[in-house]
Amino acid sequence: MLAQGESLHALQRALLTGRIEAKHGRAQDDANAISGALSLLTNVVLAWNTAAMQTEIEANPALYPTEHLTHIAPVAHRHINMKGVMRFTIEPHHQLVRNGTGKVQKAPSSVNSNT
Repeated sequence: MLAQGESLHALQRALLTGRIEAKHGRAQDDANAISGALSLLTNVVLAWNTAAMQTEIEANPALYPTEHLTHIAPVAHRHINMKGVMRFTIEPHHQLVRNGTGKVQKAPSSVNSNT
């Protein structure tokens, strides 16, 4: 049970990146708001993971014996993009784009979708 609690704290640390400035969180209302927001985000991740796990278990029940499920907590978070940054490499695909005349041309090589 302790390992699951530690996993929950690891999830909360992943959700709360950076530092809380000294000017924030000093008043009780600020601390309550920060704590409540962290709890809400944690619960959203747990609910999402639980729903995904339930879908997988219902699709393949033979793969997940009950005695194993009792030891699994829905605290995984490596599959969640916490920062919302997405990177796509488009150069190898040589995507085609249409210009204003309706002619097909190769996408310019200076296109950078990493921004």
